[in-house]
Amino acid sequence: MTHPLLPAARVGWLLIRLRLRRLVNLAGTLNRRGNKQRSGTASKRTGSALLTALLVLAMVLAYGNLAHEAVGRLARLAAEPPLAGGAAFGPALLHLLSVETALLTLAGVLVPLGSRELAQADWDLEWLVTLPVDIGPLLWARIAERSVANAFGLLALWPACTVLAWQAGLRHGALPAGVLAALPLLALAAMARTIVDTGLRLRLAPSRLRNLQAAISVASILVFYLTISPATAVAGRFLLPIAQRLPDWISWTPPGLVLRALGAASPAQAAIAGFLLLVETGLLLAAGMQLLRALLARGVAAAGARESARAKPASAGRPPARATAGWALASPVQRRELTLLARDRNFLVQTMVLPVLIVGVQWVLNGRAESLAQLWASPQLVAAAAFGVSAYALMLSAFQTLAAEGGALWMLYTFPLSIEAVLRDKARLWGVLALAYPVIGFGCMLALGPPVSAASLGLMAMVVLAVPTYSAIAVALGVFGCDPLATDARHRLKVGYVYLYMLLSGLYVGAFFAPHWWQSLVSVVLAVLLALALWQKARDQLPYLLDPVAGPPARVSTADGLIATMMFFALQLTIGALVAAGGRAQRGADTVVVFALAGGLTYAGVRLVHWRAKALDAPRMFGGQWRRALATGAAFGLGAAVLGIAYLQAVHGLGLLEAPARRAHGGGVANLGAWVVPLGVLAAPVFEEFIFRGLIFGGLRRSMGLLPAAAASAAVFAIVHPPLSMLPVFALGLCAAWAYERSRLLLAPMVVHAVYNAAVIGWQSYGPGVAG
Repeated sequence: MTHPLLPAARVGWLLIRLRLRRLVNLAGTLNRRGNKQRSGTASKRTGSALLTALLVLAMVLAYGNLAHEAVGRLARLAAEPPLAGGAAFGPALLHLLSVETALLTLAGVLVPLGSRELAQADWDLEWLVTLPVDIGPLLWARIAERSVANAFGLLALWPACTVLAWQAGLRHGALPAGVLAALPLLALAAMARTIVDTGLRLRLAPSRLRNLQAAISVASILVFYLTISPATAVAGRFLLPIAQRLPDWISWTPPGLVLRALGAASPAQAAIAGFLLLVETGLLLAAGMQLLRALLARGVAAAGARESARAKPASAGRPPARATAGWALASPVQRRELTLLARDRNFLVQTMVLPVLIVGVQWVLNGRAESLAQLWASPQLVAAAAFGVSAYALMLSAFQTLAAEGGALWMLYTFPLSIEAVLRDKARLWGVLALAYPVIGFGCMLALGPPVSAASLGLMAMVVLAVPTYSAIAVALGVFGCDPLATDARHRLKVGYVYLYMLLSGLYVGAFFAPHWWQSLVSVVLAVLLALALWQKARDQLPYLLDPVAGPPARVSTADGLIATMMFFALQLTIGALVAAGGRAQRGADTVVVFALAGGLTYAGVRLVHWRAKALDAPRMFGGQWRRALATGAAFGLGAAVLGIAYLQAVHGLGLLEAPARRAHGGGVANLGAWVVPLGVLAAPVFEEFIFRGLIFGGLRRSMGLLPAAAASAAVFAIVHPPLSMLPVFALGLCAAWAYERSRLLLAPMVVHAVYNAAVIGWQSYGPGVAG
């Protein structure tokens, strides 16, 4: 029994609505905050729609700025103003812009092809062809969906067309004109992409598809950077030779007709160019549809293509190779990853080759290709480049550890290892592989650069420590930034966490150029602590990865302390700037007010978050054993005070604690006057101990022993103080952590801190050398 075919127009409209609704639903899953009616377990919270919107807006503005710079520099290369003859682009500029727009359209084809797994079966189309619908409406619906769902194509063509419309004098109509101008090019890109991936799937085996996709990935990067080259310092070095070799009729192709329509000198000329654009686009789409029909004449699945991916049996005369041969030093999980990496050429190229290519092309586009020899003479640049390549490689590998597992993630839970141990093995493996870039970079520097110095050795150590640290950060963020249960591989990554990882990596790059060694040390300590904090939060999430709704119960973590630290110091800067806006010098009372307001707001904000989330193990200030906490704090405080005064006596005897150093160490006692007592004995102990002991030490204590947790929290506490104060403040942090461990009340470390500060303030006020 056969079913009658439905009307093509109605089918096409319904399928387009269906595919667009599917895209909306997939986007909604990225921002849904969980089922609030669920009472059995806590709801799983995901990303924010506001954050996604801000990231999209930032990317649109960035691409718009690139397009604006490209038009201006191409106009200078064409030796004519951006607009010639009123509202028309000049012939030379029209030719260059036509080539640029054609390359943008080509990038809109190659980038989606290179980012999607070509070897994966097209289950969507295979299911749709079972409906009582002709193949034509199905294919047209796919072209329509890919025209509006091509994220890179939209970011590349829409801002560029809008900028061109603005340059052509449309002004307020530039935005809708840019959208209308980009639609034909997006449709052509969608048709080309569909023809290529459909034809490749039907003609090539999965193994060859992966190899071809690796080549497409490299080509897409090169084409993309070629399109943005006019907006860089080497404008014209690459695009101009290509444009000069192309014939003039390229300005009569769809990319050129878009420019003719936007920059027409009269409405009649714009109408003619628009008509020709529609005719050419329609003819090309119709020809592409006929080609698609021919490709799918024998079905939508290649016969035997999936079976060809199976391993061939070993030869009869050849004994099977041992599974552990060659990998005796690697764990079973790491051997599995290395085997998959060796088999999947596309993944190998994306993780190990593309980072070098991207950084190298960036170096060339920034006009530094001639100064390559100078690179090896600067250890800071070598360290920044080596870490940048490693961080980018980790983003493409370690960050996507769970996303690469996909539906097979449940198998990791069947291993005779915990899921945390499996992820730890993977983080170690990717950290070791990513160290290859620093080894090569520093090897070239040692061979071609100046002799080794203490500064270059320190930079090498910073990179060697940072790569495995950021491998752990990438894997931990991947736990939150990946949705392995998503049916479509393109939606397994949450872009917000990708940008968060890039931001954290960029912050560490600044440590290589810090003017003082202790500032670089601060970055290293914070990076290591951040890795521990994120790993702790990720470990809480691991038992819930296979549950699409439930999430772990809220608990106090080290990440809460790091966020509170940043909030505390940011509020001090903001409130201090507001207080100083009157123009008068800041007094001691102002300092106390600023510190107290920042600490109070931070304390209240964190407490509110913990209360709303019903966080477990929230730090308490008072309790039933408050007398014991008071005595414990006093005892440890006296011990810390003795150590602190002994240290001050020693540095004073060595002549290190002169007037400037004394002010830096004591926080400006002379300027604070009598206000130093309420600041040092009341405000600082309350707010700082809540952050560094209650949150950071309390969070670390859940995942490590007493001594490592105390040392880590004390190190963070010490590095936010001046270098001369770091050693005694570190000892103070150890004593405060020990007191908190024994009493489990914040009152104890607060008393430790207050006693220590009182002793130090007294020594600085009445100790030796005060009169001088």
